[in-house]
Amino acid sequence: MPFLDDTDALALWEDGERLSMLDRAVQMAAALAGISINAAGDLPLPVRDRLLLEALWRMGGDSAPVVAPCPDCGTLHEADVALAPLLEARDGPPPQVTIGQHSTDLRPPSSRDLAEAITSGDPSALALRCCDFDAAPSDPAAAQVIEAALEEAFPLLNIQIAMQCDACSTEFARRLDPVPLLWALVTAKAKAALASVDCLARAYGWSEAEIFALSPLRRRRYCEMALQ
Repeated sequence: MPFLDDTDALALWEDGERLSMLDRAVQMAAALAGISINAAGDLPLPVRDRLLLEALWRMGGDSAPVVAPCPDCGTLHEADVALAPLLEARDGPPPQVTIGQHSTDLRPPSSRDLAEAITSGDPSALALRCCDFDAAPSDPAAAQVIEAALEEAFPLLNIQIAMQCDACSTEFARRLDPVPLLWALVTAKAKAALASVDCLARAYGWSEAEIFALSPLRRRRYCEMALQ
């Protein structure tokens, strides 16, 4: 089960502060899976996000918050989403779609696919990278067909949370994205680790390496004593 300790979190936070959220996702997945950044960039998004959700569950608890404004009246709403059912979801077999006269097997996109699609500026580029078409189909709905088939086969690809506005009763959905949620936990963990280093270095003159050689429990106890 993936987990990020204090030193992992501090290294990720230090390296990722200037990165985009997509690059942070790749960086965290690499650390969790124990693989290179290049290999993590090629992980299918459902595989990558399962790693992130598992770490989110271990570090943040059984649920994750989804915050969204009502699209009609703007009232802000928050829902706590249970993570266990998401982690229990399993991928189906790679789907196949037929568009026009051409049938193609689909694969889930990777972070690298997503980065290249964003760079292209074409809304349909990501879906079309997931099939073996030599060129973009002329049918403008082709990308939507591909996206729908992928989302049905890979439930973690687009996690939609149903919500209802308390103020105006509008029903709407908001995507649960594990990347910013896990990054917030990594940031908080890294800053807490820095605070403990600062406290113990001031109190006892220990180096960062010496402080991190202590167990988290011992660091907390020493910090408590130093602050008394």
